[in-house]
Amino acid sequence: MKIFEKPKVIQSKIFTTVAGLSLVLSILYKRNISLILFDTLLFYVFKNTIECMVLGGCKISSYAIMIVPITAIIINTFNITGISLTYDVDTLKLPNNIISQTSISNTDEEKSQQIKKITSVLTETS
Repeated sequence: MKIFEKPKVIQSKIFTTVAGLSLVLSILYKRNISLILFDTLLFYVFKNTIECMVLGGCKISSYAIMIVPITAIIINTFNITGISLTYDVDTLKLPNNIISQTSISNTDEEKSQQIKKITSVLTETS
């Protein structure tokens, strides 16, 4: 098997195209070179796995494995556009005194009451 072998089946051609787009986005976003090389190696392994599955009769699995580069593209796109994948507590409209730094020293009873208070505020805002 050659290292830079042309894809043989449609699934691996689609995968290689999508993986290439993911790598281009990674390069444009200036990701760490070791991560880009790791992605390249991973995509190469997946391309060969897809061809093995298709030529061996596992066509459905070969489509399912395309989720990996598509997910990488989505994550890269979110990072490039500044869309955060994390939940920001500061954006909630909570009363200023609902979360305090002194809650560490509170008793379990006080913590339980504070959790109920936060839960009720969150259910009201959603």
